[in-house]
Amino acid sequence: MILPRLAGPHTPRFIAAGDFERPYIVMEFIAGASVKSLLARVPLAPTEAGAIGARIAFALHDIHRQHVIHLDLKPSNVLLRGENAVLIDFGLARHDQLPDLVQEEAEGPVGTGAYISPEQVLGVRSDPRSDLFSLGVILYFLATGDRPFGEPQGVNNWRRRLWRDPVPPRARNAAVPPWLQEIILRCLETDPEARYATAAQLAFDLQHPDQVPLTPRALAGCAMTVFSPSFGVGSASIASPNGHAVP
Repeated sequence: MILPRLAGPHTPRFIAAGDFERPYIVMEFIAGASVKSLLARVPLAPTEAGAIGARIAFALHDIHRQHVIHLDLKPSNVLLRGENAVLIDFGLARHDQLPDLVQEEAEGPVGTGAYISPEQVLGVRSDPRSDLFSLGVILYFLATGDRPFGEPQGVNNWRRRLWRDPVPPRARNAAVPPWLQEIILRCLETDPEARYATAAQLAFDLQHPDQVPLTPRALAGCAMTVFSPSFGVGSASIASPNGHAVP
């Protein structure tokens, strides 16, 4: 239902489909490697990670303006073709002008544990900024070689991202520059309102690192914030390896 409504260089061209008795989809063959193929050599240089992130952000902006939220963004679902990122696998996607059949059939949150957004964990599938959270996870992985929330199994483990902030990327890889950490941690905000408003704004910052406004989180890197202030729980200080404590 969704793929035939998408057009442009960031999605496979739809060719044909079967019916419910013989379900199949025929789509364009994409000659390009997936972002997953890059994981063998992470962490990537900051400029390379940022450039790949910008390509994905432009692809997200393209589908968002066509009323689609991907909701399962991860390295294996992004192909790199020339200068473009091509998004594939719209099996969990939502089109805001079509019935949300996934929501109707699901008994709980659906997604990929390492990349699912906090609001998806709570069953909310209507916010395009969910895709920006998932892109933040990809950027974190490309920049550090680790996933910010590991590979949690089961909804109970997914829920930890509702109150636990990720370790700052610079604590895992000192080569991550402040501008990239600022972008990643903004994407990974628990509250969607605190993230980028659109994928286009995220793409702009990734392409213009010298114009990224830095906050104190850009320089964090020796400790982990344990509780999310956005939930009113407060925060804790953890001693860093150099003996300092970060609130």
